[in-house]
Parts: sequence; C-alpha cells; structure tokens
Amino acid sequence: MKIRLTVLIAVIFSFVSYNNLQAADRFDNPRRRAVPERRNIDRDVSREQRINELKNKAQTAHQEIKQLVSELAGLAADSKKIDKKKKREIRMKLIAGKKYSRYMSNEHKSDLYVADAWYGYLEGEKPERCRKKAISACKLSPGSELAYKSLTVFSLIALEEPIDREYFLKRIDEEQLDSVSSYDIPIKLDYDKNIFKLRGRNISELGLGGDIVPKGNMKPLNCIFVWSAGKYELTQAQKTYSENDKLLSDIISQRNVEENKIAKNLKYFLNLKDMNKDLPAVKFLSVNVDKDRSRADQMLKETDAKLKDTVFVSEPKKEDEQLEELPEVLGAWANALDMAVLVCDSSGSIKYAGPEFGVVFRLLSDRLMGGITHPDSLAGLAGIGEDASEDPFGGDRFDPFAQPQQQNTGQQQNEQPADPNSPAKAQSNGLTETEEYKAKRLLKKAEMLRGSYTRLGSSKKLIEACREVIETYPGTKYAKKAREIYESIPKHQRDRRDPIK
Repeated sequence: MKIRLTVLIAVIFSFVSYNNLQAADRFDNPRRRAVPERRNIDRDVSREQRINELKNKAQTAHQEIKQLVSELAGLAADSKKIDKKKKREIRMKLIAGKKYSRYMSNEHKSDLYVADAWYGYLEGEKPERCRKKAISACKLSPGSELAYKSLTVFSLIALEEPIDREYFLKRIDEEQLDSVSSYDIPIKLDYDKNIFKLRGRNISELGLGGDIVPKGNMKPLNCIFVWSAGKYELTQAQKTYSENDKLLSDIISQRNVEENKIAKNLKYFLNLKDMNKDLPAVKFLSVNVDKDRSRADQMLKETDAKLKDTVFVSEPKKEDEQLEELPEVLGAWANALDMAVLVCDSSGSIKYAGPEFGVVFRLLSDRLMGGITHPDSLAGLAGIGEDASEDPFGGDRFDPFAQPQQQNTGQQQNEQPADPNSPAKAQSNGLTETEEYKAKRLLKKAEMLRGSYTRLGSSKKLIEACREVIETYPGTKYAKKAREIYESIPKHQRDRRDPIK
C-alpha cells in the first residue's frame, strides 16, 4: 500500500512540474531574449562596417585604375615596354581592382576593363582580344568617353571598323549619363570616317595605278601618303577684304594652321621613307593631287625634300586650267580631304586608311610592316602637347592619332624586318626584339600552366598555350621548349585535343 501511494505521488508531482514548465515557456523572458538580440545587432553592425570598408577600398582601387589607364596608354603610344618592377606594381593594382570589383559601380568596372585591355596589349595580347575587353567596358558604361575612345583605337589596330557610338548611347538614360560625366576622362578623338571607308578597297579604284604606282616597282607592302597643298589658297573674293577684317584674319590663321599640319606630316613621311629605303618589305610613296604644282613645290622646298621623292598626278599648268589627268574618283576625294595615309598589301588592297601619322599608324605599321624604323617625334605634329605622353588621356590635348614620342631609333635599326609573306610569324631564329619579348611571355605562360596542370589535372589551356608558341614562332628555341612541355602531357590527354603537328 505504501509503495502504491509513493508511486502515485511521484506521478502527480511529475505531471504538475511538466505543466509548470510548459506554462513558463508561454511567457516572454526578457533576460533570455536579450542575449540573441544583442548578438544579432552586433552582427549587423559588424557586417555594415565591413561592407563600408570594402567599398572604400574599391573606391581607392578605382582611382589607381584611372591613373593606370593613362600610364598604360602612354607606354603603348611610345612603343615602350613595361619594366619588371613596374609590371609587378601594375599587376597588383589590377588584381586589387578585380578583387573589389563586386563593390564597384558599372562605370568603375568599365574603367577596370579598359585598364586590363591596355595592359593586355602591352603584354602581347592580340588586338582583337583587347577590342573585346573594350566592348565589354562600353556595355557596362555606354556613356564612358574613356571606354569608347579606347575601343576605337583597338578597333583600328585590329583592322576592324569602329562601332558607332550611337549603338552604346541608345542603352543609356539621362541619369546614367550624368553619373558618367562626374568622373570620366575626356578624350579628343579625331579620325576621318570618309578616309577609313577606303579600307578594303584597292588603290587602283582610286586611280593610284598604272603610271602613278608602277606595278613592276611595287614591293610586298606599301605605305602611301596622299596630300594636297593648294586647298587653302585664298580666293579672289577673300582677298578683297581689308587686311584688318576679322574674317580675313580668321581665314588666314586657319589656312596657316592647316598648311603647317600638312607640312609637318609631309616631313615626317619623307623622313620615314628615307630611314626605311633599304627595307625589302616596304615601299613608301608620296602622292600629290594638286592641280597647281607651285604650292606643292614650295612646301617640298621648305621641308628640304627632293622633288623625286613625290609623285605628282598633274603636270604644271596655269591656275585657271582644269586638271584632266586626275582620275575622277581620286579628284573628288582629294577635293574633300587634306591628306590621307594608306597602308596596303602586295595586291594593292588597303589595310589601313587614316588622316595622318599618329599613334594608330605607328602601332599598325609595326604590326603590318614588321617593325619599321620611325623618325624622332616632331614637336606639335597633329596638335599633341610636349607632355601628352605623360597623360595621353588628359583632356582635349589627347588625340589617338597624334604623333607619339618615338622609341630610340638606334635600337630599332637593329631590328630585322619580318618575312613579308608572313609578317605576323617569325620563320627563323632571328626574331625582332618585340617578337622575342612576346615569345618569352607566351612560353612563361605555358610553364606556369604546366605547374597548374600538375596540381589540377586540366590540360586544355596548357595545350593551347603550347600551340600558340609553336605555331607563332616555329623553328625557334621557344617553340622547341614549348614542344617539350607539350610532349610531357600524357598521350591520352593530348589525343583528346587537336594534336599539334
């Protein structure tokens, strides 16, 4: 009996205790709730502080990226390389920019793409790849002057037609446009669309054939400078104005500016021709399209040039006579333009057409003509300032076609021209300094990927890196080393890809 009573009391006590615990849970306990709430508040504050810190670091990284774009573009304009110490510093800035890009606006990310494009170009990337990066920058920030001007330059270097800016601007609204103008770097871009349309045509279509450009004397590549010195002669009506008349003063001033620009470009071209006259791969030709040769003769004398260095499409005539010998297409074109630089291949097909000798011509001529020797820069050519190379994107004075500060000509004279039948490839062990640099970089990339392959087991990028070295620089020590790396890959891995012959 005592045992039953004890068990009953224990059961009742347990039931009452359980109900009390359930009731206690239904009431708020401030002391119990205070700890997790305080932890949540601290966690939110800490997260917000961390995000703000990351945004500040992203802002700092962007400021360095903007300065980096100007620096890299200046090196490209000067045809200079990045020294090893500077290269490490630049790479660290780009890595920092990519690290914090998550906390950047699209406009700031656009600048990062532009900087990466210029760095890639200096490191030997193909212009087509740099152009794609610039396109991505324009899509991120359609109103960015920096991105669009860089895209235009890379398009010309890649022998592609520049994309009309309206294609990007139609994606932007007024609010975005205002945000762009607050930090974007203005760039003065001056290229003539009418001249660029000549790309892809044959020089015979312009009347530059037959006696003007003798086929028997044509070399594999040609650089033609077409110019006019008589376009800015004052008309009789303009001469009737008083000497003190402002209109006449403006006309004379503009004429002098244009004539000076033509004269400087002419002098640069003739020096360029003289310095490369012994190159087997290039023929330079100066063509004057004036109907009256007197002004052209005077300009040539002022530049200390020999008359035989220029081909005249006309014979000396009286001023009131019409020029019948000038072909119709070339005549109409010459009346609308001051001068044009044409680079064409052995068949006469125009690969580049620009308004003057500037950065784009410099980069293209090195690519198409195997690294020709350039004269020292001429002060004031194409309106570029003396300090423009330090800040090539610094305001209105920047012009992508402006004459760059040239690299040491003595160093360039030691470079051998590439095979005219294959300007992009070296067919022997004798590489130019530029090709040597690019080959070393590509081989270094393959060696780095070889280490990654050992750890990760991926062979695709490694095989492609070896292929690029072997096919671009066949017969060189770099191709031999790349072949050794390629053959170290297991056969079953190589068979999965296109085999390298």
